[in-house]
Amino acid sequence: MSKFIVQGKVVSIANGQPVQGAKVEVYLVHIPGFTTSLKTSAWTDALGHFSAHFNHGTSPRPNIILKASQSVGGITSSIYSENPATDTRVAIADVVNVTIKASGNAVTVHPPPTPIPSGDQFLFTRVGNIVTGAISQTTGYANPNPPAIPPPVMDSDQPFGATLWIAGWFGTGLTTPPLGAVYYKVQWAPGIQAASGIGPWTDVADSLSNQYYDAAHHNWVPVSMGPSTVGGVTDLYQLPNDPGSIPWAFPDLLVQLDSTKLHTGPVTLRIIGYTGAATPTVVGDGTLATWLSSYVDPAYGSLKLQIDNTPPDSVKIMGIRINGAPPPPAVLPACSPAALGHGAGDYLEVEFEAVDSQGHLRDYRVDAIWGANNIVSPPPSPPPAGFDPAYDDYSAHTSGSPSWQGSSSYKTRYYGNLYDNAHMGPCAYDFRLRVDKRTTNGYGLVYYGYEYDFTVTLTR
Repeated sequence: MSKFIVQGKVVSIANGQPVQGAKVEVYLVHIPGFTTSLKTSAWTDALGHFSAHFNHGTSPRPNIILKASQSVGGITSSIYSENPATDTRVAIADVVNVTIKASGNAVTVHPPPTPIPSGDQFLFTRVGNIVTGAISQTTGYANPNPPAIPPPVMDSDQPFGATLWIAGWFGTGLTTPPLGAVYYKVQWAPGIQAASGIGPWTDVADSLSNQYYDAAHHNWVPVSMGPSTVGGVTDLYQLPNDPGSIPWAFPDLLVQLDSTKLHTGPVTLRIIGYTGAATPTVVGDGTLATWLSSYVDPAYGSLKLQIDNTPPDSVKIMGIRINGAPPPPAVLPACSPAALGHGAGDYLEVEFEAVDSQGHLRDYRVDAIWGANNIVSPPPSPPPAGFDPAYDDYSAHTSGSPSWQGSSSYKTRYYGNLYDNAHMGPCAYDFRLRVDKRTTNGYGLVYYGYEYDFTVTLTR
């Protein structure tokens, strides 16, 4: 008998965060027939790591598949499953290292990027995985780009959209009130302003949930954190208690903000902390009364975000021309034959739109695809004077400004002498336009992969 080890990490496919409390099972696959039998299992730790051991004969070496599950609120659900007919790891080595990408429904662990502040009243720490130090508090853009040469990468100057998981800490150095913050509310106002600004301020009332890990039972316990009404104050959220000792999934999570309820453009968020006296008064219905007091720290209690929840305005291929405008028609109907010659004056022209009126275009690309998903390469770039590249992105258009809208009149050309039969032979071609925006939810892009297809049959 020999000892085999299957080890690695379980992370969420949605946000890349570690998955704690997942049960990883190793199954032997018996070929032929692809029947399976459970061999061993292991639990993941707070960093998503696991190590499963089992003994097996040295010949033949074992074939395995992996499965993973997680318990939340006492209900166990599959978060990863391999198929023995297609996913079997055949004749494994003594040690197998794997990274399991669990389903987006898995409860993940979000270790805070900063410790609890010791003196400040309050600090916003991040939006998703983007720390607030990487968010301009002048414009509200994530990963702001200062005027620079050469231009930055295309993922600078990102606005925010969709549901935002926003985190922060209340400090431990408060001397008055004596117990520090127990409840808090989140408010937003249009524009860039201080936490003490004129507003108008609107309470955030989106539901907030969190989970803590019950290690004794390998179970995540979901907890509603608000909003609720306490002592006559509405839209209050409850802070996770003892975040340093209780394994909360998100120990510094403050709000799961549906940013589609906010207006497009810059907004300011602020926190108002509510603190309790040493002996709060409990009225007959069990609610707390008269003990709530509030504070706002103008220096630390605000966060500026640029909001954009609009998809691209236009993603479209208007048409394809051969050598300009052959009569008739000027634009080839979809699926029609197109005869491209081999001379320097022969060309196939793609006219398309990639427009975002908010100025948050990230990139576009036009691909000519033929056969079994083959892409014509290289793309038309650099283009001749007066024409546009088939691929383009924000990094070439910043010029110190966060705005790139794209255009409603792009044209790119495939010249017959450059794209001969070896590069672009007779076949059906699907010209595919893909457009992405820079809007992020703190974990990834919100508006990506917008596509438009136009097909012709190319003859030579």
